[in-house]
Amino acid sequence: MSLQNSQFYGANFSYLLHRFDYFVASMQRLGVQNIEFYAAAPHLYLEDATTDDVRRIARMLRAAGIQVGCFTAEQCLYPISRASADETLRNRSLAYYEKALAFAQELQSPLMQLISGGALLEDDPEQSRSRSMDGICRLTKLAERAGVKLVLEADPNCTIANTNDQFRAIREIASPQLSGMIDTNALALNGENFSTAAELLGRDLCHVHFIDIDLPKNGMCLAPGDGTLPMKDYLKVLSDCGYTRGITPELWGTTYHHCAQQAMEKSLAFLRENSL
Repeated sequence: MSLQNSQFYGANFSYLLHRFDYFVASMQRLGVQNIEFYAAAPHLYLEDATTDDVRRIARMLRAAGIQVGCFTAEQCLYPISRASADETLRNRSLAYYEKALAFAQELQSPLMQLISGGALLEDDPEQSRSRSMDGICRLTKLAERAGVKLVLEADPNCTIANTNDQFRAIREIASPQLSGMIDTNALALNGENFSTAAELLGRDLCHVHFIDIDLPKNGMCLAPGDGTLPMKDYLKVLSDCGYTRGITPELWGTTYHHCAQQAMEKSLAFLRENSL
């Protein structure tokens, strides 16, 4: 089954030097109908934002004919971790994710991305994982009531570090509102095989961050074709396994801040030219 143009999401990760209305206009120029919404300053800083703020964004997107396919709150740069042994930080992190879930619902996003959180190297790994799992269970129960599916991303710096960890967590919680996703950057840093990861997640593969990387020189998120990963092969794997969910060029970081539209245009062109 061929991948469809509607599966290729735009995203505001690289547009943080622009107003949000510029990003919306850029998506219209690029013919994008579905986006992954990155909740971060200056577009929507989660801890400061109000329901009125997110409803204003929803109106802008609706007027432009753009739908949110996945809601992703910033959770790497800020001190957010459900795995932390610091109870104050952990509780604030849970409140942060609960607010993110409410905002995802306001934007009518079917998915919300999350990572498990990291802990100190001196902490007991099983206790850290247990704290993560408790938080994910709590969020999953809220997601079941909200009708938003959580997509759990593996991160080598987190308690759920790789695809095997994802698979184990999803099976333990066993909720229809918790699935997995692949981030090609994280997969490469872990030395994992894309095809093997996709096969293991199977029907629980519900989202993909599609980004290149240039190891060992550059570990940042790069536009497809700007690094050394076999991105065309990844698209073939997704096509061959009948993948029907979203694929986002997650151009996180400052690499493309001064050429955000050009980088997104290049990324979407890569997806379209090598899939359709």
